Amino acid sequence: MGAPAPELMRELEALGESLSRAGLSGRETYVLRATSAYLIEHAEEAIPLSPNEPLRPEELEALAAAGIVAEGEIDDAPMLDVVARHAALVASAIPLAEAARRLDVNPSRLRQRLQEGSLVGVRDPGGRSWLVPAFQFTSEGELPGLRTALKGIRKDARPVEIDSFFETPQPDLEDEEGGAMTPLAWLRRSGDPEIVRGLAQGI
Repeated sequence: MGAPAPELMRELEALGESLSRAGLSGRETYVLRATSAYLIEHAEEAIPLSPNEPLRPEELEALAAAGIVAEGEIDDAPMLDVVARHAALVASAIPLAEAARRLDVNPSRLRQRLQEGSLVGVRDPGGRSWLVPAFQFTSEGELPGLRTALKGIRKDARPVEIDSFFETPQPDLEDEEGGAMTPLAWLRRSGDPEIVRGLAQGI
């Protein structure tokens, strides 16, 4: 096998720089494995239709209305953005045993919470172990109001959708200057989790 193309090498270097800024230096291979695992699991959604499988006019119209089709062709950028977000989420997640230590509970209790939906989990790239996305923690322990907020989220929502919701500013969550806050920042400041729960029903 030949050496990687210069463009690919530049992209890998950029990935390394991004991971370094995020405090995840040296995890390039892990991120690539997480990306591969996600693509395999969601292959039908990730792989665009071939030219031999044209979309019907009504399908093109529906996709265009959703902002994922331009000029009659499939735009794979939204899906690739989801894949990248998922890989970053996995790379920064906390092993279940460590999460249990942080919360001073037995790992079996966290597995129960993952099942009931009061905690969000992702699988490691090999699919063997549970990881707990870091957004659910503060330096003191669990994110305040997390369990209440998560009750508003539909059961089939993917972890990357949930993470994106918590990281996206919401007009209904205002700071002292009237600016939109993210649900994450709102809860860290002990804001009412019931408001976040209501907003979460929209994802």
